[in-house]
Amino acid sequence: MAAAVLERLDREILPGVSTARLDAVARAFIEGELGATAAPLHYGGLTGGLLRGYAAGEALCAVAHASAHMVSRAVWGGKPLPVPPLCGFPASVCISINDVIAHGIPSEAAVLREGDLVNVDVTVRAASGAHGDTSKCWVVGAPPLDAPPSAGAGDAPAPDGLRRRRKLALVAREALWVGISAVRPGVTLGEVGAAIGQHIADAGYSSVIAFVGHGIGSRFHEAPAVRHAAGGPSAGVVLLSGMALTLEPMVNEGSPAVRIDADGWTARTLDGRDSAQWEHTIAVSADGAEVLTLRPGEVPPLISSRQRPRGGGPGVLT
Repeated sequence: MAAAVLERLDREILPGVSTARLDAVARAFIEGELGATAAPLHYGGLTGGLLRGYAAGEALCAVAHASAHMVSRAVWGGKPLPVPPLCGFPASVCISINDVIAHGIPSEAAVLREGDLVNVDVTVRAASGAHGDTSKCWVVGAPPLDAPPSAGAGDAPAPDGLRRRRKLALVAREALWVGISAVRPGVTLGEVGAAIGQHIADAGYSSVIAFVGHGIGSRFHEAPAVRHAAGGPSAGVVLLSGMALTLEPMVNEGSPAVRIDADGWTARTLDGRDSAQWEHTIAVSADGAEVLTLRPGEVPPLISSRQRPRGGGPGVLT
């Protein structure tokens, strides 16, 4: 289901489109076409999402969110307020542009521009209670980043900024698939994280460790935490057949350091440089990983054998 939402948004990622429009399209599709729920909406709030779907409740949440933002800027130095928000995350999807690492809040003021690097992160809760979590990147006005390779692809001249953003996004996608390739029963999360982190470092970028992947199932976020670099509290966790996880490397062009906006959600690079992320929900299978949020026609990227993690799975790396 989550993959279908990204497919629906493909034709909406255009210059001049607001992120509020993208959020509205995603919510209408999730609720109207899929008969499911957007898990991020009101996530983390004191109301626990109880006001979801009620017009008065939605209006109250919008006022509460705007008021908290103004209070933060007026009396708290623009930092997030030290109390949980009343209604939690105020949108159905996270939309992160350029220097935003994660949890970007859609708005009418945020309008896509030619060359923007955009990530949309979707989590859908099915009627059964199961969750699916996935994200992908676009460079606005450029060819799809996840299109199958073809003769002459990438040969056309492009501005330096567009090439730079495209390269960053492609490395982030490769890092995701390097991690997927490393997954199999008996491997530790530390080994998976190390493979992802090494690929990112080899490309000259940094892996964000302030945010992690996670277990997933009947709850949006479950144990264990999945770090996209070596080490971490869950490094010794051994993967077992049947486990469901998200891999979601966040790759910064510069420093991995993070700052949080006054809204309490939007995470940006501290140095103001760009960030990219791709995500899939996977299940550990008897001989590798099953990608549960694979999009129709999606083909894993080709990565040189020099960058292959030990024991890399067939069909992913060359």
